[in-house]
Amino acid sequence: MAILVTMQCFRCNLEQDTSEFNLNDLSQDCKTCRDITKRCSKCRIRKKCFEFNVDIMGQYGLQSRCKACKKNSRKKYAKQTSGTKHCTKCKIEKEFSEYNTNKDHRDGSTSYCKECAINIKRLNRSVH
Repeated sequence: MAILVTMQCFRCNLEQDTSEFNLNDLSQDCKTCRDITKRCSKCRIRKKCFEFNVDIMGQYGLQSRCKACKKNSRKKYAKQTSGTKHCTKCKIEKEFSEYNTNKDHRDGSTSYCKECAINIKRLNRSVH
């Protein structure tokens, strides 16, 4: 007696035989869904669905930009650790080592230097 093993496709939500899946791959998409193509909004190249990250609000449940384009845009805004930057408070260009870190900013550092940050804290303490 043969036991029929099935899996549910992540994209189309259909319960299918395991032969419809590439079990060597970590993806949970059936072969039919993996053959669907989509055009990247950045590079405008038509690519297979597995070349896009998941986004439940996007077309086919995928992001609009392919993984390669997303990776390139992340590299563009990666944290800077060397070079100079203008302080928004004192308007002087200083080395990155003279700034506090701030993970919420694109370059990974605060918009004003450590010296200005100390002056702002002193000012705030004297007011309150």
